[in-house]
Amino acid sequence: TQTAADGTYAFTDLPTGTFEVRVANSVNNQALLVNLTAQNPTVRTPALQVGQVVTDQDFYYCECEQDLKVRVFVEKTEVGNGVYDDGIDVGIGGIEVKITEQNNAANVLFTGTTGNDGVLLVTGLQPGTYWVCVDTSQAALLGLRPCSDVTDCPIATVVLEPCKDECVELCFQDDCPSVCCEGKLHEFVIETHVWVGDCDDCFAVSAHLTKDCYDECSAMYGEAWMDWCGAFPGAVTGYDGVVTIEDVRIVDGLAYVRVRLKATGDHLLRGYFPEGKAGLYVFVNGEYNKACIDLDCKTVHAGAILPWSEDCPEVECGASEEKIAEAYALWQECVCSGQWFVIDSKGYEAWLKCEPCTPYVLSKHVTVNFGADCDCPNGEDNMLDLRLKLGDVMFDAAELSFSGNEWTGELAGNDGFMTLLRVWKTDSGDWKARIRIDYDCGCPQRALPSRVMVWGGFNNCYLDKWVRLPCEQK
Repeated sequence: TQTAADGTYAFTDLPTGTFEVRVANSVNNQALLVNLTAQNPTVRTPALQVGQVVTDQDFYYCECEQDLKVRVFVEKTEVGNGVYDDGIDVGIGGIEVKITEQNNAANVLFTGTTGNDGVLLVTGLQPGTYWVCVDTSQAALLGLRPCSDVTDCPIATVVLEPCKDECVELCFQDDCPSVCCEGKLHEFVIETHVWVGDCDDCFAVSAHLTKDCYDECSAMYGEAWMDWCGAFPGAVTGYDGVVTIEDVRIVDGLAYVRVRLKATGDHLLRGYFPEGKAGLYVFVNGEYNKACIDLDCKTVHAGAILPWSEDCPEVECGASEEKIAEAYALWQECVCSGQWFVIDSKGYEAWLKCEPCTPYVLSKHVTVNFGADCDCPNGEDNMLDLRLKLGDVMFDAAELSFSGNEWTGELAGNDGFMTLLRVWKTDSGDWKARIRIDYDCGCPQRALPSRVMVWGGFNNCYLDKWVRLPCEQK
């Protein structure tokens, strides 16, 4: 029999006896009950006596949903099992996930974004088979690749059974090689130990790069400094993001200082480090270590000890983590004369791939003073020649000829970084010029480093002035 519109049913003219009453497992019923679940026994066994009427043989169902939880995570587990391990693996937030019809990725049934924990909960899906899709280019921007060979869609196929929740875990792995065996070096982590003995309770720690390997004050670049008072106060980054002091610890009178440097690729331009070398200085309580660093991956790679000597373990580029750890332990025990240990390094191309940049432009206004006694004789026109300078390289010249005691306007240099805005004679007789320097930030291939010299002449007066061009930490 079939139920009436109100869900009631009846069997009449039955003989005496015991019967089984159940909801038929028919195709029609399966369609009607597809999103429902029985909440009481699905089989009833009433017994009928002569003249007896049995009622309340009810079957009731409740609505249910098939919830689908999608977790997108970075596989950190060493065994690489593709299964999320709480406390080890890390969820990826902000990843767009699409649920599509099986075998038809164009038919998108649901779109959502993972939360900060990497989890997206999908509700309201009917039972069936679906594709779970993640555009792998999203992960590539984070320096990740799928753990499996499957790309784009489907990342996974899931079967939703009636009233049963499912969880799909989408695994990604780091696709950013830290090993840097050739090419230009972009970033590296290096540690040194400086003898401090019985140092004061508080002392200064600083680190910076220089253009001249052997002159601690020549073209100082990216200086970072902190006050250490019994405990490490936390990582400190210099004014332009190039140098970061990541750790300071005192062991048996030695201060171990670990710094991270993002210093090449961009700054090799325009002769800033013309020989591909940079001086690295770390000061602790007035004492310091210095190194002349070859800015290339062949020299500066994980496990390298600088300067290397025969009593130092030699670790080849691309060596295993165990080999590097062994060399680091020996270096810490001071069995080696090398003052610097390279913890890790990253090549320029790897940096571009794994840390995509968003360029932005900042401007800095600078006033330079040529001084007095710069008037042009015999009423001739004033002559101004301003340039930017790095090392022995001059560029971005702005040349101007004008009469009188003031000029205003906008005159761009021939490289487009510097713009001359005003030249004037003050009431005290000094001649000054106002310029604007536009410089790019956000990417390693900066056209200007964070410190340039303004050089120039006005009539018979000359000047040079260092100008810092810091990038905001975004």
